[in-house]
Amino acid sequence: PLVVVDHGVGQTYEGVTSGAYAGGGGFGSWPTLFVAPTRRAVDLWRSRYDSDRVAVVAAGPVVVDDHVGTLRPADVETSDDYRPVVVVSFHWRCPLVDETGSAFDHYRAEIERLAAVDRPYRIVGHAHPRIASELRAFWESIGVEYWQSYRDVLDAADVFVGDNTSALYHVAALDRPVVVLD
Repeated sequence: PLVVVDHGVGQTYEGVTSGAYAGGGGFGSWPTLFVAPTRRAVDLWRSRYDSDRVAVVAAGPVVVDDHVGTLRPADVETSDDYRPVVVVSFHWRCPLVDETGSAFDHYRAEIERLAAVDRPYRIVGHAHPRIASELRAFWESIGVEYWQSYRDVLDAADVFVGDNTSALYHVAALDRPVVVLD
């Protein structure tokens, strides 16, 4: 049996028919079940495969669930030298449509400029696993700490900045501010 589980928070893109996104093709008659994070995603799978073998599982990753109702560091930090943590993360360069790609190249120069100035907050780099090695090297080259662990991001981010990533929604669900990059 094949079970297709949507990744992320159910993003879809006009004209994209990849099986990596809700309602995408390529699975034939193999799937015995589609698991999707939203009713809209369920409707897309049902429409594409004429199937009632679809379930909505409206929950994020367990690592997000572990953080629901917890205080972020700035809420509990009392030292005078505490600097809020701003995590900046980018999606990989997925070539399907512009929206599935990465905004990294567009923002690279500005990030380098910010990393070089004194500021009242701490910047930490993060990235989608498919671009992580490239971005780890970039962050380290400009003297910015890189966090690979998503749990670390959720533990310590006071603000999350990202492009096309489900992490924006996960952090927002924890009642923390997010900045969406185009």
